[in-house]
Amino acid sequence: MTLKKTATLIAAAAAAALALAGCTSAGGADETAESESAASSEQAVERTAAVSTICTTEGGAEFTIIDFETSWNFSSPGDSIADCSSEVLTDGTLTEEQAAAAEALGQPDDIEAVAPLYAVCAHPEFGGIDPAAASDEETAELQAAVQLCPEHPLAAEVEAR
Repeated sequence: MTLKKTATLIAAAAAAALALAGCTSAGGADETAESESAASSEQAVERTAAVSTICTTEGGAEFTIIDFETSWNFSSPGDSIADCSSEVLTDGTLTEEQAAAAEALGQPDDIEAVAPLYAVCAHPEFGGIDPAAASDEETAELQAAVQLCPEHPLAAEVEAR
């Protein structure tokens, strides 16, 4: 092969490599733009407010409440739920039930105000608050809690007040 042909082949190969690199760069730019767009879309998605509730038994065992019904039906020989506590895990858009509970408390859209109601709801006896003997303040709290857990075994007693 002559020097001129070799130089022409090298030049053609270099041009092809640049063209391919240009395609890759353009594709990379498109991919970057797409991932930036996806990231901004993810940021635009509203997160739902989430609360974690942990109950302790009289025997000292702790467990996380996954659903209220499980805690209402909790039974362990000689051991029952003694106390529950809740904390906000993520702030965000309130669910329909959370919003109703917040509204009942007079604190619309406030998940921090609603969080303690999860502990009240998780306890089979509303945390020891007797609906029949509750003060006005306790009754207001129980009525807000029933917005969050309308299926609570003592909900009818609260609604009757």
